[in-house]
Amino acid sequence: MTHGTKSALSAACAMAAAISAAIEGWTKREIMETAINASELGESLGVEDGKPRIRDRIFSGMHVIEDFEGPDLAAVLSRELNPPGFKAWEGVPYALSMFYGLNDAEDVVLGIVNQGGDADSVASMAGSLSAAFNPNTLPREWVNIVEEANNFHLSEIALNLSKLRESWL
Repeated sequence: MTHGTKSALSAACAMAAAISAAIEGWTKREIMETAINASELGESLGVEDGKPRIRDRIFSGMHVIEDFEGPDLAAVLSRELNPPGFKAWEGVPYALSMFYGLNDAEDVVLGIVNQGGDADSVASMAGSLSAAFNPNTLPREWVNIVEEANNFHLSEIALNLSKLRESWL
């Protein structure tokens, strides 16, 4: 982490725990509860920054989704939680909420990038979580384009990260 604040550490812990739980095959509800618990741990480690609590914003997003009816979850969340912004307390709850509300990584990513804000970072977080939960919903051609354009070997990186994660369990 480059920032030691409560909001930054809380958000980082929430997202890391959620992705780990998704890899393990937990339910969406379990993943969200784990993210909330991890956000509380992260908050306890950080320096006060006066920002909204990540756990409260995650709960808010979950409530919006549970009451949601209609075709455009991304826009509804954008109105209720604020557009997905650059601040940790904006982006991470939005990313988690989009994951919670949609089942397809492609829909999650497209919904976020069409809202503006810090769309690349937020879509990366939400897309990673959604793909960890349901890998077949992330278009392979997207991965290929990113690998080619940036000379990345994402499959190799993902495999190495998975091995590292397993060594810590």
